[in-house]
Amino acid sequence: MNEEYKYLQNKLNNKLKFEKVINEISTYFTNLDMDSFKEGIVQGLNRLAEFSDSDQISVFNIDTKIYCPVLEWKAKDTYPDHLSMTKEAILDKYNYVIKDLKNKDFIFYSTPDQINNLGNIEKKIFVEENIQSALSIALKLRNELIGWITFVSYQKKNDWKCFSPDSYLSIANIFLNVYERKKYENKINHLYHSLEQKINDKTNELSTLLNIQKALTSELHVDHVIQIIADEARRITNTKLGTLYFFEHGKLILKVISGDNKTALPIGFEIPLEGSLAGLAFKTGSPFLIDDINNSVGALKEAVRLSNVKSILFVPLISGRRTLGVISVADKIDGELGAEDERLLKMFANSAIIALDNARLYKEEHDRREEAERRRRIAEALRDILRMLNSKTDLPSLLNYIADQSRDLLNATSTMIRKINYKENIVTTEASSNLPEEFSVIQDLPFYSGGSETILRQNKPVVVSNLQKSLGHYLEDPQELSAPQQLWAKAILRYYKSHFIAPLIIDENLFGTMTFYYENQTQFSEEEIYLGLTLASQVALAIENARLRSQEKEIAIANERNRLARDLHDAVTQTLFSATLIAEVIPKLWKKDTKEGEKRLEELRQLTRGALAEMRTLLLELRPSALKDASIFDLIKQLSEALSGRTRIPVDINIDKIPAMNEETKISIYRICQEAFNNIAKHADATRVEIYLRKLEKGCELTIIDNGKGINQVDIPSNHLGIGIMKERAQTINADIQFITAPGEGTTIKIYWDCDQ
Repeated sequence: MNEEYKYLQNKLNNKLKFEKVINEISTYFTNLDMDSFKEGIVQGLNRLAEFSDSDQISVFNIDTKIYCPVLEWKAKDTYPDHLSMTKEAILDKYNYVIKDLKNKDFIFYSTPDQINNLGNIEKKIFVEENIQSALSIALKLRNELIGWITFVSYQKKNDWKCFSPDSYLSIANIFLNVYERKKYENKINHLYHSLEQKINDKTNELSTLLNIQKALTSELHVDHVIQIIADEARRITNTKLGTLYFFEHGKLILKVISGDNKTALPIGFEIPLEGSLAGLAFKTGSPFLIDDINNSVGALKEAVRLSNVKSILFVPLISGRRTLGVISVADKIDGELGAEDERLLKMFANSAIIALDNARLYKEEHDRREEAERRRRIAEALRDILRMLNSKTDLPSLLNYIADQSRDLLNATSTMIRKINYKENIVTTEASSNLPEEFSVIQDLPFYSGGSETILRQNKPVVVSNLQKSLGHYLEDPQELSAPQQLWAKAILRYYKSHFIAPLIIDENLFGTMTFYYENQTQFSEEEIYLGLTLASQVALAIENARLRSQEKEIAIANERNRLARDLHDAVTQTLFSATLIAEVIPKLWKKDTKEGEKRLEELRQLTRGALAEMRTLLLELRPSALKDASIFDLIKQLSEALSGRTRIPVDINIDKIPAMNEETKISIYRICQEAFNNIAKHADATRVEIYLRKLEKGCELTIIDNGKGINQVDIPSNHLGIGIMKERAQTINADIQFITAPGEGTTIKIYWDCDQ
């Protein structure tokens, strides 16, 4: 009985001692700094060695996610060392142990017979290392063997009775826990460093793109902008060549080159859309990368061959729904063009588009101002001419004045006014501006009755953009022109390359001509031709006025002059003044009264926004998908701008929070607003409209209020079309609609519906 008691007492003491050791190690591992992972494990092994009376304890790790293959404690330095083993060596040397532990929680060897049961390699290790006994405890995660702990005794046989079978799991768990901690910490550290690197890379990338965008947007001239785009595209991709193609006349035209490629394509080189990857990038709106030019064909291969590059990347430049062109880079300086370059160039292309749009808007604004200034000058010149026509200025002075003004207005090199003397069959120069000296000595020329006369008699201009081609054949045939005419033609070709002849029609007869000469070949616009004809009519009018003044009494002449001036004003000048009215009024008002100028600008803005809104509303009707995709706020705002643009009625939109609504509800609310606004525009005579959309405690409410004339609800017919439409729309979404109105008190429309459905 005493022996049994003693046995149980020892067993209990041993168990308590084991639990104390396990608790100590577990607590230690829990508080272990993972930077001291190896040292911490060894310290834990030391404590287990003290408890188990082991000479050496080794932790073998075959988990691929933790680097340390072996962690080891040993009582003497002379004992075998396993720390230098790799995971490959472990798998090779302990193949039998690994197979055995996959199916068991532990294995131990305390007798020669047990050792003989080992595999040949493991048995050899036992014999060479003079192991007396050993215990191996499996380390398993989710039933998968990731390693084991081996307790070794070199001095004596150890039956390992200090451990109970259930204690192996406790030992395994505390080591598994710390290994798991290490594994996850490694993973977290890896993710942290990876994320930190990505953040740094992204920050540098965004900083670079931001600096590029600042540089681009600070430049407003198109030629400078496109050069910067090509330069920066090449720089951020670290490539040797950057190019920019714009879409013009159905082809991609090379506009700019960046890089030191001496054999680069010439500016203006054309690449067709069909049969080229640049064209494919343009048409599809997707980038294309060619890592080897030998893999490409057609016009593109020829283009790349001429530019002496081996690889090239194309990225389309897309502004809204319009593709402007293609940007490309070629031959990376270090490495190869790849997906990262494609991503960077796509991001850069967005900044390039903004810069191009800014430059385009700047140019349009600059051209608009220049055009407005030109129209102002034209209007002022016409007013001055009109004033002089009504004055007593003599005809020669008046004609020379018109010649000078006309040359300036049409940007001509010289102008000349000539009269046809049909009796003597000669043409006489009556006035001129900036005419070379040799023309002045040829005052009278024989009249040439050719094809141009027939055109002029029909009050139509003669326009010649290439004088060399037009007059050249006359000089080749001396019989065609007289000697003075040949002399005149040679002088014309010596100084000028284009001209524009306007007829002077008086009493439906060809009186003479007004000619505008240009030293460069010029393509004449319809507006320029119209202005030239207008100025010629001023000349004809001046001549007619002079003739009338010489034939009639002063009063009659004055009356006729006033009539003619009035006719001129009504027939010609008024049209031009109307065309330049906006350009004239706003600058003048701005100088006199800034607030009034701002008011007029705001009116113009409202009209423009209204027109755009009306167009967008039409597009929404034509494209139902766009109506579905737009938010209710955008739809209401669009209707409001259309109403304001059409009627000048301001609309106050109040939406605290956009309530959630399905597609059917959104479209119905939009249609109700649309019909309400139509009624306001047609019938209300309102000066202000308010609209409220809000979510209530229960349901949602839309309110439309106008301060118009209102109506007597008794007078509203039951079949009123507009009201009927709004009621039907409300019924489709199970909404209640109210019409609150009275004569002189405006109209309020309220719609309630359950927006929580």
